[in-house]
Amino acid sequence: MIVRAAVVQLRAEPLLEAGRFYRKMRAVVRQAARAGAQLIALPAYTGLLALPDEPTDESLRRAAPKLRATYLATFSRLAAEFRVHIAAGTLLLPDEQGRIYHTAHLFGPGGELVGRQHQTHLGPKERAWGLAAGDELPVFPTPVGCIGFVLGEDVRYPEVSRILALQGANVLVHPAATPVESQAAWLARLWREVQANQVFGLEAALVGDLWGTAWRGRSTIHAPLEMTMGNTGILAQARSSDSEEIVLADLDFTRLQQVVDDYHIFGQLNYRLYVQEFPGAYRGVGNQEISDQEIISVNLG
Repeated sequence: MIVRAAVVQLRAEPLLEAGRFYRKMRAVVRQAARAGAQLIALPAYTGLLALPDEPTDESLRRAAPKLRATYLATFSRLAAEFRVHIAAGTLLLPDEQGRIYHTAHLFGPGGELVGRQHQTHLGPKERAWGLAAGDELPVFPTPVGCIGFVLGEDVRYPEVSRILALQGANVLVHPAATPVESQAAWLARLWREVQANQVFGLEAALVGDLWGTAWRGRSTIHAPLEMTMGNTGILAQARSSDSEEIVLADLDFTRLQQVVDDYHIFGQLNYRLYVQEFPGAYRGVGNQEISDQEIISVNLG
């Protein structure tokens, strides 16, 4: 099976009216769909571009109902119009109990919400914002791959991608929004997780200057080394780190399975160590609590 994927390197700009937000999102989704994309990924904070003010606890709570409605309606409509799956970037919104999460949503070609994922690890900035951490790592089986989200700080914790891969994920989506960073730091993110878990990776970057931050990045479609020219681990990458682009590549799942069969990484894993160490690592640290039984039930081969 071959699936054409697109990652949107999106310019960070305020799109304050619902109509303007919709028109901008439709333009980039249409461009990707016309190029044959069946799976389209957008960057972190895409949904916040419709926020009237800089993201703060107060502004998010005040704008939450309209922001949520605009975001969900826009991407549901676009997914249905172009008959594609859309990993629609992320947004920050409070839940019914008032806890604010960093959340990604996946929409299907009928306009349906396939699922959503909260970020599970919080960095200093996110703790300062008062965000809450999610406690689940679901995988979403779709006709274009088994998709798992790696959000924000989660990309710096290898166990997040490993848990998703153990549950069958073969496409990791990382909606990115980062300031300027070194090549070494970039290699320690999704590129590393793709190589460690023999999966595809879609990394969509927010670029431009907004909310007092210069967002930079090169959106990339990753694959295991064996599947790429020169063993780079890169199927396709944006030409620049500060301009809007759409990056396209074909995900060959048959070839991916051949790579797995040739060297089955998961056959070499120490599952007993996971059972022994993961529960203690997550208890009482404020991110999530995972029971021994939950760890055991993931997939022990």
